[in-house]
Amino acid sequence: MKKLLATIGILTLFLFGLAVGASAEETPTKTSYIDLPSESANSSEGWTWTVEGSKGTLTLNNMYLKATSLVNGIKPMVAFPSEITNVDIILQGSNTIEKTDTWQCDIFAAAGKSVKISGNGSLEFRSADANSTLVNCDSLLMESGTITIAENCKAGYLFHTQRSLTISGGNMTFNSTYGIRSEMGPLNVSGGDINLTMTNKGYGIYAGPNASGDAAGMGSPAITISGGTIKTGGSISDV
Repeated sequence: MKKLLATIGILTLFLFGLAVGASAEETPTKTSYIDLPSESANSSEGWTWTVEGSKGTLTLNNMYLKATSLVNGIKPMVAFPSEITNVDIILQGSNTIEKTDTWQCDIFAAAGKSVKISGNGSLEFRSADANSTLVNCDSLLMESGTITIAENCKAGYLFHTQRSLTISGGNMTFNSTYGIRSEMGPLNVSGGDINLTMTNKGYGIYAGPNASGDAAGMGSPAITISGGTIKTGGSISDV
């Protein structure tokens, strides 16, 4: 009788485990890239987009985007309208962007735009290629939220800006070749937790050649670190 009860108990645990595993399986909420110039906001897919003048707010709320980046010659995973100059990305809940092709691209393609990332949610990046950039923009403020890259995945850059790059909060754990880079600076870190695994030890956190992007800024410090925590196997450098 005891053996029978033990067998029933083991069988029950086995079946329960299968049920839990099945319910935990991830299902994408969106299977094509987000084309904001032509798409309407879709909260059922885990994202909304609102516009006020030249400012746009993209809210991710438990979105799982799994798609190829190359569609009709367009390669970003999130494409912003050309008339938008300021972009707020708000993270709510647990979000995932999974890029399934091997084309190099910008995930958040915001060249020429100012971007702010905030919220109490998270974003995990997964990619079949190792050279894409998570956020490419003119200037960036990382204010809050958690950004990670999936195990065994790698990117080109976490953040790549032409001008100012400011990290005042949030948590970033990322595996990449070039890390965080501002071409003309300044790059300021005043808060947050930054953990960069570098496949190229010559890179990590970089800014230069001057703090303002013009001749008047020559000689000013390109990188200022006044708070937060930084862990990197690479370098912290400016020119």
